[in-house]
Amino acid sequence: MIRICFSGRNVEFSQMPSALGRLLASVLLLLPLGGCFPPEIASPPNVLLITLDSLTASHMSCYGYERETSPHIDAFAKQATLFRKAIATSPWTLPTHASIMTGKFPFEHGARTFKIRENVVRENPLDESFLTLAEALKQEGFSTVAFTANTGYLAPRWQLAQGFDIYENKRVDGNLINEAVFKWLDAQTGEPFFLFLNYMDTHSPYNTHKSSKRPDFLAHVTTKWAGRGRMFEDLTTRLIKGEEPRPEEELQLLSDLYDIAIANLDEYIQALLDGLRERGLYEDMMIVLTSDHGEYFGEHDLVEHGKDVYHRGLWIPLIVKYPNQQDGEVVESGISAADIPRLVFSRFPRDIARRYLPQFSDEPGDHVVISEQYYAIPAHWRPAWRNRFNRERAVVYDWPYKLIQSSDGDHELFDLESDPDEMQNLITQRPKVTARLRSQLEDFKSDREAILEPGPKVRAPTPEEIEELEALGYL
Repeated sequence: MIRICFSGRNVEFSQMPSALGRLLASVLLLLPLGGCFPPEIASPPNVLLITLDSLTASHMSCYGYERETSPHIDAFAKQATLFRKAIATSPWTLPTHASIMTGKFPFEHGARTFKIRENVVRENPLDESFLTLAEALKQEGFSTVAFTANTGYLAPRWQLAQGFDIYENKRVDGNLINEAVFKWLDAQTGEPFFLFLNYMDTHSPYNTHKSSKRPDFLAHVTTKWAGRGRMFEDLTTRLIKGEEPRPEEELQLLSDLYDIAIANLDEYIQALLDGLRERGLYEDMMIVLTSDHGEYFGEHDLVEHGKDVYHRGLWIPLIVKYPNQQDGEVVESGISAADIPRLVFSRFPRDIARRYLPQFSDEPGDHVVISEQYYAIPAHWRPAWRNRFNRERAVVYDWPYKLIQSSDGDHELFDLESDPDEMQNLITQRPKVTARLRSQLEDFKSDREAILEPGPKVRAPTPEEIEELEALGYL
């Protein structure tokens, strides 16, 4: 269904062919804006975009996790808009961040893996032809600054720095990210700004130092494994081989360490928000807090992330504080990480919105939510893993159902409401649901196929870049 707000009313096109409906939607977006938007906004807000790398919503207390891992983020969410069903466009860093910046999906923006030949996979950077959120805001006179901690797939060679005046990329903890932010803010003279912050505390190896502010939180948990990056590979191999007994104690320890990392990250986010309040910036600012993908702790014989498309690896937090928002809101409809640029510009002055909403045209709730996993990155090609990740997977959500289309024929359908752990494959039991979701996925992609994938533009990484990728477990 295409739903368009026109002359103050919602107009629905439920029987119209999808391609024609999307064309009409694009045309109407170019007409004078009526009651579709909030009241006229005098000036654009400062924008803060935060990605909490590898943070799954399933381990956050504001999303229903039993442990209070994120009390400060929970408090922030109570005065913001929490999207309950936000989905990453891919289970790893590069494709989802490219989607967050462009409003495009991996099959469109091309910043993903490509199979060059048998057993050889390469990743593409984001092509320079795409308009990014930073480039759009820069065109509107914003200072554009990024402090990013993922030195693997947010490094400049992947071309996600397009449009930024300053783009720092260093593997540091959240405390040092905050220091860099405050130093930059204190030197500003008042022009509008776009800040992009990427925290890596919940990415392996997790930041598991024990906090002095919460000394009792998981105080019994040893952190002796915290720096051992190889334990993720070891656990994956044991799980895929089906070794008995299953390493439940190690998996629980891994989950505990991750929760400690979330608690540490939560304190850094609180310090960041407090610093914004002290500088008089918080209330008028638009703040988007999200993640690029989730994390596994034994579910479906998976550890860490990037290998497959089950819900724990795709379910991400998305919490948006609009300018001067005081009352909290929970949105239950599905939303994609690719919808974020649209969310930003929907709260801008109308003259600016007119320029960019046609380019970031997907209205959250008016399109299916999909995710994609192309052939796994080189780090996940292991003989011991039985070639499990040598396949392409595409996901479409139509709540409560989720369909996984797989290039190896191993298709899966789950009812996430009755089976949130995705243990019962309904592919043979619900053929009509399967056919409907498969049609939705095919229609959505075919409607957008006019945007051709950019050609491969991959260069060999430098020795320094190889070292960084190895340190993060990507090679």
